[in-house]
Amino acid sequence: MPFTPFHLGPGALLKAVGGRRFGFAMFAATQVAMDLEVAIRIAAGAPPWHGPSHSYPGALLIGGVTLIAGRPAWKVLARAWNRRADPRIPRLVAELPFLPSLVGAALGVWSHVLIDGLLYPEIRPWYPRISRALGLGNFSFAEVYGGCLIAGILGLALLGARRLLAPARRFG
Repeated sequence: MPFTPFHLGPGALLKAVGGRRFGFAMFAATQVAMDLEVAIRIAAGAPPWHGPSHSYPGALLIGGVTLIAGRPAWKVLARAWNRRADPRIPRLVAELPFLPSLVGAALGVWSHVLIDGLLYPEIRPWYPRISRALGLGNFSFAEVYGGCLIAGILGLALLGARRLLAPARRFG
């Protein structure tokens, strides 16, 4: 399923553990970018749904493009949000530091290939070097997305606890 919010669960846990060293915004942007090929293939009725973008070399390219385009795009979006948001709503950080963004993008694309590789047998993570699947495409949606959901709940709980202990922190 393209653009699945379940991919964000591990990202929330990584943010809770990594703190400022992990760029969640870039992680989330890569999740959407990774599934653009899938959306196009589904719209065109051209299986297999997961092609070269769902390989580690393809993901590296997508992560790089998302990193380059995503940081300035986030700046524009965050400033617009901050101008219009209710004063009681926390402000978004407008500047995304490079290193946390790089970590978020890298972990975003690599985790996306891994998670989808657990579900879909057509995923070829090392394509074109090795053209066979991981052999992991036999996990159920409930198992994989359940794990993602648990990771997300745990991550949000840890982030909430951190926020209670340090209320002046910003999300970004």
